[in-house]
Amino acid sequence: MIRGISKNVIEISDTGNECFERAILFVGPKGETLDRNSLQSRAREYLNSLKIRHRLWTARHWGAAALKLVGAAAVGAAITAFVLGG
Repeated sequence: MIRGISKNVIEISDTGNECFERAILFVGPKGETLDRNSLQSRAREYLNSLKIRHRLWTARHWGAAALKLVGAAAVGAAITAFVLGG
């Protein structure tokens, strides 16, 4: 729910995220030309579009990193075999 709105600042008290209680958005020059409902909907869209990165890597990230290391080791082994063999 939008708690308060003024010309330059929007404070959202219900962010829809369990980690954050409130969000304070400062309205830029382009936002000052919008009416209240448009500004509120754009603020909601912006908050919903935010992605929070977790500090711990997921299994997908570890797998991608391991695949890159294995690929680099294979390329290094091929170059070494070519130099020593040829």
